[in-house]
Amino acid sequence: MDIPNSKLLFLVVSAVLLNGDTGQGQVVANELLDPPEPTYVLRRLNLIRETITISGFSAGSSMATQFHIAHSNLFRGVALFSQAFYRCGPNSLIEFGIRCSKMGYGFLPYKVEAGIRDAKFYEKIGLIDPLTSLKNQKVFIWIGNVDEYVPTDTAIKNKVFYEEFVSKPQENIKLTVANASHLFPTENFGSGCRENAESTYYLGNCSYSGAAQALTFLLPNELKITETFSDEGFDPNRLKIFNQSEFYKGSENISKIGMGTRGYIYIPKVCEDPQILCHLHFNFHGCNEWPLDIALQYIVHSGFLPIAENNAMVMIFPLTTSIPTNYNGCWDFFSYTGSNFATKHGQQIQVVHGMLQRLIYGS
Repeated sequence: MDIPNSKLLFLVVSAVLLNGDTGQGQVVANELLDPPEPTYVLRRLNLIRETITISGFSAGSSMATQFHIAHSNLFRGVALFSQAFYRCGPNSLIEFGIRCSKMGYGFLPYKVEAGIRDAKFYEKIGLIDPLTSLKNQKVFIWIGNVDEYVPTDTAIKNKVFYEEFVSKPQENIKLTVANASHLFPTENFGSGCRENAESTYYLGNCSYSGAAQALTFLLPNELKITETFSDEGFDPNRLKIFNQSEFYKGSENISKIGMGTRGYIYIPKVCEDPQILCHLHFNFHGCNEWPLDIALQYIVHSGFLPIAENNAMVMIFPLTTSIPTNYNGCWDFFSYTGSNFATKHGQQIQVVHGMLQRLIYGS
């Protein structure tokens, strides 16, 4: 039986990164007990400071907007897929479920004005960068109108939130409401766009590349995406595993932070040339996408890597893990690491900020 090129590529990448073991249960066990050795140590790269961007899907969208608001001086823009607005139902998963998701939507829905007030308060006491840093940034928002978890109106309120701080919102904020379920949209991989996408790693075949649409909106003058990229448009040997643990501080550990010991980074060969300046993009996965093999599927088929390869863009994919207070390995959007999770004092934000500092300054 012939193996489709995209599946063959995934097998090659798996062999390179996971020693050929693609069994979910075994890989999860390996991640917790004996994770694969890192193949790369984060170091300073020759990056363009003015073009750093971030994105996220579902819980990763929450992490993206939280990182964006906390350290807005560092970024050019953010892309948000399939999630509620900044600090919606922030005190517990139950509060989020009842007030910000379809579980209980309609019963005391959380107001976006509360998220705006929180951001202004955090600015006042110095827990985030000045909100004026957002003035000229770009914001890309995408939501499916048959999303099983996130109400369309709640996701649309991301636009209301950013309109408070971004100038010329009609130019700098793009909102797309698609005929889709809870997923990250791709050109040609995954479940049907309106189908439940859990079995395909929450990637949906929407004949629409969310990665390409988002990045060309955030960096319209820098990126050249003139063709539809397939899963084969990158070098699997350039995708590396790195050690996240070195960015934990003091007595912090997996149980406290909810992040795994390993993450992924893609570095196009051209970006190792000290004469070449490269872009940098962070992407944050959704809940249940943290095991190394599942994260690998998400990364390989999401559409980000061919864009990275063809546009001199380093891409980093930090990973969470499962802990008793966060069994599904979601990024913290409901205070399981502490009440300051959406600020510079947030434990996960401090870890990923450390990665960013290493890549920019080598420190």
